[in-house]
Amino acid sequence: MNLKLERQRSFKIRKLKRHLVLAKFEEAQDTIREADIMINGLVIANESMKIDIERLKDREMTLLYENGTLVNNIERLQIVVDLKH
Repeated sequence: MNLKLERQRSFKIRKLKRHLVLAKFEEAQDTIREADIMINGLVIANESMKIDIERLKDREMTLLYENGTLVNNIERLQIVVDLKH
């Protein structure tokens, strides 16, 4: 009788351990899914930022060119003004 109870107890312990392992595995899968979603969001944000950076670099180059053109115009006008005086 004692052996039978010990076997039942042992079986229940093994069953409980399997259940705990399965629960931890499922929890790990959920964590991995959440991390995957977060990483995908970060990758999308990173790509968007790269596009923004390129757009801003292009805008910077345009503004630098325009600035150079304005400086040249001012210098030419200053020369004209100086010649008239």
